[in-house]
Amino acid sequence: MVAENPETVGKPTCVEYCTGIGGLSAGLETSGFRHVLGVEHDPAAVRTLTQNGLTKRWNILEADVRAVDPLDHIDGAEIDLFASGVPCQPFSQGGVAKGADDPRNLFPEAIEAVRSLKPKLGLFENVRGLARPVFAEFLEYVLDQLRFPALLRRENESAEQHAERLRTEIEKDGGDPQERYLVECHKINVADFGPIGQRRHRLIFTMVRSDLAEAPVWPEQTHSREALVKAKHDGSYWVEHGLPSGSIGLSPKRVDELLAKNEASLERWLTLRDVIEDLPELKAEPDDALIDGHYFWPGARVYRGHSGSLLDEPSKTIKAGVHGVPGGEHIVILDSEKIRYLSVRECARIQALSDKLVFDCDRSAAMRQIGNAVPPPIGEIFGTYLLDHLGEDSQWPDLETDSPRTTPQAVASIA
Repeated sequence: MVAENPETVGKPTCVEYCTGIGGLSAGLETSGFRHVLGVEHDPAAVRTLTQNGLTKRWNILEADVRAVDPLDHIDGAEIDLFASGVPCQPFSQGGVAKGADDPRNLFPEAIEAVRSLKPKLGLFENVRGLARPVFAEFLEYVLDQLRFPALLRRENESAEQHAERLRTEIEKDGGDPQERYLVECHKINVADFGPIGQRRHRLIFTMVRSDLAEAPVWPEQTHSREALVKAKHDGSYWVEHGLPSGSIGLSPKRVDELLAKNEASLERWLTLRDVIEDLPELKAEPDDALIDGHYFWPGARVYRGHSGSLLDEPSKTIKAGVHGVPGGEHIVILDSEKIRYLSVRECARIQALSDKLVFDCDRSAAMRQIGNAVPPPIGEIFGTYLLDHLGEDSQWPDLETDSPRTTPQAVASIA
């Protein structure tokens, strides 16, 4: 049964597979969507959602998507958006990279959900490793199935034969426009798309039903490296933080090249200092922490290829890691040049997760959940842009005035 929240009735509907702890969900909610169904298989992630009062809010079903028929859970609701961050391990450079042969590959289930739900819009997030040449044929096959989900694979038809038939039909550029989608796929650095103090390279697909747009849709980036270099060069960044002028970390020639680019309309990248500076001093013991998950963890060390993050640059990618905490990536290099591990709360901040999100689990489990999350501003920016393509008769909120925008420290609130 779909929960009826008076605050969200009448807003565009969303079904999301593989919600994790709700990073993408929070961003989509901020953009104006309401979840009629969210599916997550990991019990630890579901416990975190439940402890934070989010399972009912987003209608979370704890289940393997391979065993779910979404039509059984949406009470006949028309679905405006299907979203998913299917598991990235089959395509990650840090994983076994079995691709389509990996049992964790859930693209077939996500495509089947699109086929059955017939949403107006779609949004997918995955690692940029999926765009590697070794997966080129697989990726194009996935995208073509999303472009024309109604063209089913026949009995005894190989994937290669189905892919060829799909490509032939798509190139005809005809048929019912409500059965076809305009699909865009790009690699992004999340630091370019919102207040996210982290270099995190991902692959994003957007989908819009072909009767609702004339071309694939894609939002403009909001932040840039060039703007950060300019702020350091003209001193405004250092003044903002009450610091003497610091190093830009680039050669004079490279600085001149970046300053020559016209990025006046973009905000600067957020840095690690931006997102963690206002947190209280770390405490030695978890029970003494002044804010959840913000306590000291001993044993930090750097080594080749794992040298930690500089305070005045975006953080390195926050990863899940096999055991929850990977090597030196989760280390910060302080102004004193000493190093220490980032706290759970600092990693959550870097992922643009709300300070209200509590992790009632050990450090490794919390770090794994944080590392697997989608930064909420990605859901907000892409969700907001997709909403603009639902059609003139849609009765949704005026997003420019009614939707709260994210801030560097308090994004995607989960009150």
